[in-house]
Amino acid sequence: MIGDEAACARAFAALEARVQALRLEELSSGGEQAAGWAALVPRFRALRESLTSEAVTGSLPLAAYLLAAEACLRAGDAGEYLKCQQRLVQELLPAAEPPSERWPELAACALLYFATAVEEAGEVSAALRATPPRLLRTRPLRCALAALAALRRRDGAAFCAAACSEAATPLMRLLLARKLESARVQGLSAFARAYRALPATTTQARLGLRAGELGELLARAAAAPGGPKQLAVAHRAWSAGGVDLVFVAA
Repeated sequence: MIGDEAACARAFAALEARVQALRLEELSSGGEQAAGWAALVPRFRALRESLTSEAVTGSLPLAAYLLAAEACLRAGDAGEYLKCQQRLVQELLPAAEPPSERWPELAACALLYFATAVEEAGEVSAALRATPPRLLRTRPLRCALAALAALRRRDGAAFCAAACSEAATPLMRLLLARKLESARVQGLSAFARAYRALPATTTQARLGLRAGELGELLARAAAAPGGPKQLAVAHRAWSAGGVDLVFVAA
């Protein structure tokens, strides 16, 4: 346990500074700082427990739980993230005065968590029923619902469009990333079946790929079992120096 409310406030300030430092380190290095985030998980757990034990009210619990949720997701600790999510969505965000602009985002994350981390249709339905109807009209919720619909239809390109849209917040993208790779392979396979050829720039845009990623994705998709034979054709042409995707051999 950390201590009283004043001690909790000091602990939160230190954690907030460390989170900001890790964000900057990731931006400068271009890589994930998984070990750094993991080290914060028990510190945030102690803070949450102390806030509950001391019955702290006001803005501190909401700020602490929001930051803890990010740290847990970045650390890959789904169990600790779920604890944060449940209290945020069920208690802290609905009670916030004035209403927090983060509520739609966290409600969207609740849907995405159960769809991507747990993959339980019943939990997704329960989370959707618990979402206030007015939130369903917000951009984060519309984005999450588009991603869920794409998952149900097995529409990889549509999932990529939702995951890479401006409506997807950084926290949402951490959850969407769990399905993004498979969605890209799925989308590329659908393109191979539907088109004789496709410009590389169009493919990259529709699958949310950065420059240089298309060749790697094509190699993985061509090697995946059960994929269309056209992917092997496209991979050979691309490896020979092609600038566009050609799915049908000349």
